[in-house]
Amino acid sequence: MQLTTTRDLSSLYAGGDDPQIAIDNQTFIERIDAFVAQRDQESVDFSDPPIVQQSLDDYEALMADYPYGTREMCYRYLRDTTEGTDEIKARLGQAEHLSREQMIRLQFFELNLGKIDPSHHQKLLSAPILQPYRHFLERIRASAQHDLSRETEKAVALLAKSSYGNWSDLVEDALKQETRTMTVDGKESERSFEELMTLTKHANKATRDQAATHIHEIVAKIEYMATRELNSILEYKLATDTLRSYDRPDASRIVSEDVDPAAVDALLQAVSDSNDIARDFYALKARLLGFEKLAYHERNLVVSLTDTPEPTYSYEQAVALVRRVFSRMDDDFVQILDRMSTQGLIDVYPRSGKRGGAFNAGMGQHVINVVMLNYTDTLNDVTTLAHEMGHACHTQLSYQHQNALNTDYGMLTAEVSSQFMEDYVYDELIQELDDRQRLELLMTQLNDSVSSIHRQIACYQYEQAIHQEYRQTGFVSSERLGELFTQYMSGYMGDAVTQDPWAEKWWVYRSHIRTFFYVFSYAGAMILAKTLQSKVADRSLTFSQIKEWYYSHGRDLSPQQIFASLGIDISDPSVWKTWLDQIRDHLRQAVLLAEKLWY
Repeated sequence: MQLTTTRDLSSLYAGGDDPQIAIDNQTFIERIDAFVAQRDQESVDFSDPPIVQQSLDDYEALMADYPYGTREMCYRYLRDTTEGTDEIKARLGQAEHLSREQMIRLQFFELNLGKIDPSHHQKLLSAPILQPYRHFLERIRASAQHDLSRETEKAVALLAKSSYGNWSDLVEDALKQETRTMTVDGKESERSFEELMTLTKHANKATRDQAATHIHEIVAKIEYMATRELNSILEYKLATDTLRSYDRPDASRIVSEDVDPAAVDALLQAVSDSNDIARDFYALKARLLGFEKLAYHERNLVVSLTDTPEPTYSYEQAVALVRRVFSRMDDDFVQILDRMSTQGLIDVYPRSGKRGGAFNAGMGQHVINVVMLNYTDTLNDVTTLAHEMGHACHTQLSYQHQNALNTDYGMLTAEVSSQFMEDYVYDELIQELDDRQRLELLMTQLNDSVSSIHRQIACYQYEQAIHQEYRQTGFVSSERLGELFTQYMSGYMGDAVTQDPWAEKWWVYRSHIRTFFYVFSYAGAMILAKTLQSKVADRSLTFSQIKEWYYSHGRDLSPQQIFASLGIDISDPSVWKTWLDQIRDHLRQAVLLAEKLWY
């Protein structure tokens, strides 16, 4: 099997000046013109099931081709992630403008569906010909109570970039401009903010301390601007929540995720009640590293217990390992991995101009589904491949089994699919290691669990606190933002991590507080992934059932309905507590391994 390592976008366009782009953009506009002309009429009877079916069929056909706007926008966006030149960014901006301008014209359709009389709505839900769209209609109804008039919705959409989007980009752009000179391993060079963050995990203490000092200098430098920026988007959020009659700051996220608020609150409480897991983990990490306490910036240090370097894995080895794991699950997973890794759908290695991190981008049923990595042969890169392929499998199977109005999914269900695959690859890797390496990997896995569960819930609660503070006082000062940040971070880290005098400013770079309340999804997903694994282990579920009842669904069912079909009630607090106890058991395994090796 011949692997490809660069992304091939030729299925979209031959290049940035492909004449087909202009043709496709004109087709995009004409199709929206036709839909608007046919459906944007007061006389359309949205109480009649056949008429609604035809309207939804036409709308679904549009979304299959243009879920996010033009094909050009998808193409420019994907090129921007790997090249990122000023020219590409300019072309992307133009494509985004065209897409936004045209997609706003379609807002009327869902708004009109939301205005249907309740008795007529129930008639639609009961109609056999509308069953493929049943949950779509239910979601429209749930959000309708928060919808504004058509002209107001248009104004909000048009003003969102200047009132919110540009503000939320401001700090990120400022951070990108900051560099500091550092000598690392004998080489002096300018280091970006992201590189400095990575260096806080360097094996040499002087190096990581210096990197932390530079990070503090940077966040202190832009703290004043960040405070004004954050207060501006807190004001924007309050204004839009007031207009839409949301009763709590996180309500819009909960509605968009299609989750019962009781499930979110049960998760928050269960994780907060289990913060002893995180505290005991950091205490064990400090002991294994020979520290009395971890400095704040050292909390994510990798535990290295051997003189031999961490095992390395070529990309070819990583694909083979993930393929081996997938082959024990279901042939469909293997086929998706094989197709993507051999047909230019995974961009593998880092290079100049390429964005950091990793992601899966499903751009629509009739567009493209791709993965981006920054593979450097580390063990973490192997699990990242598995993680992103979990997303890719979920996306591809949803494309195959759902109509275009249901192929998308919320972050909670999305992150379960990736974490589920990642955990099985961890299990495969750990079998190849000796006791010391096994303890190292177990500590890495626990670090991921604590970061994804306890840290994210602490961050969520910090978000709740700053929104409430703003709504009570009208302005949250830099000092107060720092006090609240320290309160919630120390609450889960415990005494084994020092809350250094400058650490209260590190809220400045946390992007999640600008995107509003999405981080509960990471915590919930990790716990639910482990729940599914336990059901496979006790033979109450098979991998094929999980593929059929979970990976093949999108938004055709709510998360509650999907997990209920798998025997899991996510609104039951005991569900979250039971599987948090499984994380606690992993910590006990690490303690026993440490005692075996040293005590």
